[in-house]
Amino acid sequence: PYQEKLWGWPEPCLVYPLGRTVSTKNFPLRVLHTEGHSPDHVVFYLQEKGWLFTGDEFVTERANSARKNEDIRQTLRVLKTLLDLTPESLMTSSGKIYRNGTAVLSRAIEYIEEMREHMRTMKEKGLSAEEMVVELFGRETPLKTFTGGQFSRENFVRSFFHGYNNESG
Repeated sequence: PYQEKLWGWPEPCLVYPLGRTVSTKNFPLRVLHTEGHSPDHVVFYLQEKGWLFTGDEFVTERANSARKNEDIRQTLRVLKTLLDLTPESLMTSSGKIYRNGTAVLSRAIEYIEEMREHMRTMKEKGLSAEEMVVELFGRETPLKTFTGGQFSRENFVRSFFHGYNNESG
C-alpha cells in the first residue's frame, strides 16, 4: 500500500492501551477518542494551555480529499466536539500549527456544511461523484493515482453520502 511507500514498514513494538491521560516530561495530556478519521483515532488536549494535538482528525480548514473509509458526517460531529473544547492552538499531523483554534475549527465546520449543501444540490441534479469532483475542484488530485484510489477527492465527495444506496454519490 501507499503508506509503506511513504513511511516504510513499521518496526514491531509493544502497544499499551491508552488511559484517560498520557504523561509527557512536562505535561499530562488528556486523551480523547474521536473516531472521525479512523475508528481508533485519538487526539490529545492540554487544557491549561489550550493546545489540541489533532493528529489526522483535523489537518486543514478546507479539506478536499479523503480516504475510502472516511465518513464526513462523523468527522463533522467530531469537529463540533473539538470546538466545544475552545482550543487556543491546533497542532496537526502535518506539522502545521493553527493559532486561534476555535475560529479555525468554526471555519472548517462551516466549510463542510457548505460543501454538504452543494453536494446535496448536485446529487438532486443527478451528478455522479466524478462529476461533482470536476464541478467543485476542477479535477482529481494526483494522490488518487499514487494511492491506488485510497485517497482522493472522489472519496471526499462519496464520504458525504456513506450509507446511502446510490452509486452516484
